[in-house]
Amino acid sequence: MSRDMNEKMQLVPELRSPLAAYPMDRKKWLPPMAKTSDGKVGFIASPQPPKGETKQLKPDYVWGPGTRGFGYYHVLTKEAYVALEARMAKELAPTVSCCSGKSKDEDRDMEDLRYVHRIVVYPRSKSPIPKDTYALEHSVAEGRAAFVPPENKQWKEITNVKAVKLK
Repeated sequence: MSRDMNEKMQLVPELRSPLAAYPMDRKKWLPPMAKTSDGKVGFIASPQPPKGETKQLKPDYVWGPGTRGFGYYHVLTKEAYVALEARMAKELAPTVSCCSGKSKDEDRDMEDLRYVHRIVVYPRSKSPIPKDTYALEHSVAEGRAAFVPPENKQWKEITNVKAVKLK
């Protein structure tokens, strides 16, 4: 599942960073005022939203609001996922329309984006630690994410799982 998930994550430019790869398994989030092991800062102040498309993206960073204000938060900070989750939730909100006019590929991309939001971004935004297995289990327990069996198990092997109502 991780290879497939990482392919889907490529649809979100900020998640193309190898540091954001699934599954994330770290002991703690990087504080915004700390530096990474390679010397990158956790937060770069930038009160204005990035202009244009991908040319204003900073590799390994997500732009948005956070504990230090507006700016670029490193993908190893929880703030990056909080900002990304809010933006994706807004962008992926259903719209009322009689005909979408979208191709099958565009519809598939939207489904993949919703999947990445539900299985990766939302759980990371709520998790006290940057560990995807913990984050997803925590979100499922809250009824906020879809249940996905661990990579080493098949659906038929999971028998003790109660249905969780999505909110």
